[in-house]
Amino acid sequence: MICYRNTAGAEIHFMEHPYMLDITDLAGFIMNYDTNLYTDRNGGRIENFSIGVIEKPITVGFCGSNAEIMAAMNRILEVTQYDVQRNVAGRFYIDDSYILCNLIGSEANTIFDPDIEFAEKTYTLAISYPYWCTEKTIDYFPEEDASGGEYLDYPHDYPYDYRMDDSSYGILENDHYADSDFQMIVYGPAVNPMVTIGGHPYQVTVTLYDNEYMLIDSRTSKVVRVMTDGTEVNLWNYRAKQNSIFRKIPAGNSAVIADKTFGFTITLFQERSEPKWSLS
Repeated sequence: MICYRNTAGAEIHFMEHPYMLDITDLAGFIMNYDTNLYTDRNGGRIENFSIGVIEKPITVGFCGSNAEIMAAMNRILEVTQYDVQRNVAGRFYIDDSYILCNLIGSEANTIFDPDIEFAEKTYTLAISYPYWCTEKTIDYFPEEDASGGEYLDYPHDYPYDYRMDDSSYGILENDHYADSDFQMIVYGPAVNPMVTIGGHPYQVTVTLYDNEYMLIDSRTSKVVRVMTDGTEVNLWNYRAKQNSIFRKIPAGNSAVIADKTFGFTITLFQERSEPKWSLS
């Protein structure tokens, strides 16, 4: 799948009739860096890697009648300008990876010919945060009776029972090469919910009632309580100070521990300089 999705959910699928897309330029990347030159010998040290705001061209071909081609061109403008007019970024997807961007220009490469059912245009995308993101969501459900745990029944008698840890949710697998930003949603009812991931506690002093939830977003350092009518209450001053609730989720496997009287969802934002390629 290759598509642009605006913030209203409208999509343009660039590999479906009448569109064809060349993503050669879009798929590559180059990083900026600072240098610290050695004074006592030739050479230096490269440091402070970054990409920054960039512009990328995409070449779109259109196949079909002149009416189909003009309708397809109009749709690109309408879908992408919806975001431009609101000063928000849309998403450009390659398979499951997306990048935040806006369409800021176009140039016609061919002139309409009634005998040739083909046209081509080059569009320019402005990319404010040039990293491709793949989202991975894990749901953790509450238990009806979280007060007790299952006992391990061994074939031999022991003077005590082995009981499974009531608070363990097992392992969260972040199958990425780097630590990942995340969004955590904790569903009410819950009182002062705490989730520990890889030994690091994420806790906020708040009471959530039925049909309310709390949202923590490490990318924006946002923590809010969302009430039943959609009203957001800022919880910044109620977050635990000694351990940052915005700390990224480590790469690899991390144990997840929480009071199983409430449910929560964790979405990992796994970022790469190129989209994650697959054979599908």
